[in-house]
Amino acid sequence: MTSTVLIVDDEAAVLRSLERLLVRAGYKVIAACGAAAALELLKQHQIQIILTDFRMPLMCGNELLKEVKQSEPQIVGLILSGYADFNAVVETLNSGVAYKFLQKPWTDELLLSEIRLAETEYKRRTQPDLHTQLLISSQDALMELDEKGDILRINAALAKLWQLNATDVSHSQLSDFLPNLSAVQLQQFLAQPQTTILCLDRQQHEIELSHRSSTEDTLLLKLERLTPLPQFNSDLSNLSNLLNHQHVCQLIDSHISAQPGLIAVAVLDIGNFSLINDTMGYDQTDMLINKVASLLLQQLKADQHLAYLSGDKFALIFTNCADEMALQLQITECLSVFDQPLLHEDRLMQLNFNLGYAIAPEDSTVAEKLLWYANLACRTNRSNQHHFYMRFEQAILDSKQQQFEISNALYGELENNGFSLNFQPKISLCDGRIRQAEVLLRWNHPTLGSISPALFVPIAERDGQIIRIGFWVLEQALLSLRSFYQQGLEIDWLSVNVSGRQLQDPAFSDQLQHLLTKYQIKPEQIELEVTETYLMEDLQLSNKVLSELHQTGVRISMDDFGTGYSSLAYLTKLPIDEVKLDRSLLTELSSDLQSQGMVRNIIRMAHELGLVVTAEGIETLEQQQLLQMMDCDLIQGYFYSKPLNMQHFVEILKQQPFAGEHSDVN
Repeated sequence: MTSTVLIVDDEAAVLRSLERLLVRAGYKVIAACGAAAALELLKQHQIQIILTDFRMPLMCGNELLKEVKQSEPQIVGLILSGYADFNAVVETLNSGVAYKFLQKPWTDELLLSEIRLAETEYKRRTQPDLHTQLLISSQDALMELDEKGDILRINAALAKLWQLNATDVSHSQLSDFLPNLSAVQLQQFLAQPQTTILCLDRQQHEIELSHRSSTEDTLLLKLERLTPLPQFNSDLSNLSNLLNHQHVCQLIDSHISAQPGLIAVAVLDIGNFSLINDTMGYDQTDMLINKVASLLLQQLKADQHLAYLSGDKFALIFTNCADEMALQLQITECLSVFDQPLLHEDRLMQLNFNLGYAIAPEDSTVAEKLLWYANLACRTNRSNQHHFYMRFEQAILDSKQQQFEISNALYGELENNGFSLNFQPKISLCDGRIRQAEVLLRWNHPTLGSISPALFVPIAERDGQIIRIGFWVLEQALLSLRSFYQQGLEIDWLSVNVSGRQLQDPAFSDQLQHLLTKYQIKPEQIELEVTETYLMEDLQLSNKVLSELHQTGVRISMDDFGTGYSSLAYLTKLPIDEVKLDRSLLTELSSDLQSQGMVRNIIRMAHELGLVVTAEGIETLEQQQLLQMMDCDLIQGYFYSKPLNMQHFVEILKQQPFAGEHSDVN
């Protein structure tokens, strides 16, 4: 992290000396000759640390930090002064406006040491408790442990999963809830932050436990129950020859040790099981699971075994297969009893199975890993195609590992300066000018490389990090607008994508208002883009949330229009200013008369409702000319310009009207 330090002193020589020292140490330095200038610079820059003199004309350092604390409480203030009034020092420190009081003259080594401590304090303030934020906002089941393995806190998702109150598990041992996991296995897992472990909880549900985040003395773990229905756990103890998780692992390990041949593990569960359970209820579903287990046991031949794992999940073990083709034939034979509808409680049911398998020794020679790999393949195989069996591939594990690495890398990435903004211009078809632009988030990680938003945004939404990231994007967009206006550049507004998770955050509206005030941006100069899919999930709630935002003066755009409900009738019920036609509507525009008619009617009716229409994803001259004839307002796409960094976007803003390579606007 490269911290920005604002130094404030009314002596120019002191400013120069401090600036040389801090720049050599790698800091970004901004200098102000007094408190008034410092307050103006705070509106223009993101500051982490303020190093200010105490005695200055008009406003002293203590008064400056008091004012800063009201608007930017996360900034760490240090006072560096030769003024030795003990009472003033005590008052400053006790009031909390200054982190430390340092005396002039200073030593370079000591001052840099204090700046480094201030950086740590800034991180603590901006992430006062990252674990708390994630425990509150994440949809995943999370728990926080201390270094001994004691559970400190769990979130609502985990409390619901385990059907406990959060206070019921406070300061309990994690081992209390994972009785099948040995103390050695648990300690090894806790000591290795990049690992994932598959085990059973005390309700005998199969779970996957993985690390999410860590501090110096705490761990945040994610628990994912692999059983689709947490409330359901069938008792099949009445069935003989049916193995449990422990016995099946012993069986696999013994066969791997005894023979060099092919041994396979196939994990299967029932397709659409949640729907079946919702329709039939737990008692009837329990009887169905028993019937499925009985029928599978009847199909077994020599060297074949069946294990019940949890919920609707079973494992078939094949200890004598000539090759993979023979294995698939054996699986098909085992499941052939379900080719015809099953009569259950006076109703015929056609059961389909999701199935994944792994093979020893090629995939692994460890029973637990074979089960895990087969389970991963089963969970990946959601095609519901009859007799389609998915073998575990390293790519499945790589994808899971990639998501895990991205999720971990997202923590703290704002402080590591890994994110940046690009701007894709929107061109007015009436005069060829750049009227607006869409702000696009980009992430370039030092080890993972450039990561697509399509990959990391869903992970950030799932983990709850999207709220912090979205706030950062909004702030950077407003800073960019301020910069454009200060340079005399014309732009009506910037469009910023906002996720449903952000809109559900009760603090979102207040945070937006705070940023608009801080950077002196008019509300109508920001447009929030919300996807059609989110808006239609709960029309009443969407209307309420967007109406509150719209009343502040910000613009609202419906993004990806045409991918979902595509009903213009809904537009009259929502406080929106713009619709963005999804590129899927425009792909065949040049060659398909039906597409042309549909797009023309959408534009006409949107205009009758007083809405601006933007077409995105435009790549050809034919598309541009057709949309111009249809009176589309704005065009966005590679035909005009790819997304640009700040410098290149400023360059083309100076070319008004836009004179891009393909521009042919009258």
